[in-house]
Amino acid sequence: MAEVWDAVVVGAGIEGSATAFHLAKNGCRTLLIEQFPLPHSRGSSHGASRIIRKAYVQQHYAQMMNEAYPIWEQVERETGTQLYIKTGGMLVGPGSSEQLAQTERSLAGAGSEFERLSSDDLKLRFPNLSFPADYRAVLDPEAGVLKADKALRCLQDLFVKYGGGIHDEEKVMRIDPGDVVTVHTSKSTYKTRKLLLLPGPWAGKLLGPLGLQPPLKPVRISVLYWREKGPGTYSIKKGFPVFMDAAHLYALPSLEYPGIFKRLIQTTEMVSQVVVVTRRL
Repeated sequence: MAEVWDAVVVGAGIEGSATAFHLAKNGCRTLLIEQFPLPHSRGSSHGASRIIRKAYVQQHYAQMMNEAYPIWEQVERETGTQLYIKTGGMLVGPGSSEQLAQTERSLAGAGSEFERLSSDDLKLRFPNLSFPADYRAVLDPEAGVLKADKALRCLQDLFVKYGGGIHDEEKVMRIDPGDVVTVHTSKSTYKTRKLLLLPGPWAGKLLGPLGLQPPLKPVRISVLYWREKGPGTYSIKKGFPVFMDAAHLYALPSLEYPGIFKRLIQTTEMVSQVVVVTRRL
């Protein structure tokens, strides 16, 4: 008889890898399937850095982050790898912004620390940043940078350590539902009691044949790198924080490339390419 896995996870991005890690650690015989060769740059967590924060408009996110930070500490301990760099972070916007007010309510509801910064506070604390005169900020002292590609690799390494199996360069071609689910791939066929699909922007291709049409829409993220005006002024050592604004602009201190800081701009238009990278050096 064919082997039946406790769980099969499709998609070895950050969500799929984290899910597989927790399943394996809790004793589930788990297979993780990825269509591309690992590592690859087609997922949302490739590259050296991402922002980690508690400051979310949605309170359930703020509450989830109280659980996430200890898990990352655990992963760091088990792998002996530094993944989290604490920089502090700000959400900035007009003083009347409902987004800032809701973020404060979310943080307070989750029992997380935060600080209100006025326009004058911003000028005093962060003189190398310039905002409109009516802007203020919510300061999240626990925000910082997470080393994205290293974090992904650490989760996958721990998954294997706890008995999981990774099959990359293996595309799922068809799924047969049932009490025992059958997963047909480009290389083999697997049976599982639980199937978890975390394929990111490829979700429609897997879910459509199953009669599922969730309202998913790819979001374009433009990633730009800017040279510092003054050497070291936007560095972690100089106390440069991560920050976000109400227009979905994100910034991280100099880390990936010496003397260059990172900005991400999120737009809501449907595009064929999920991530666009532009370097301005």
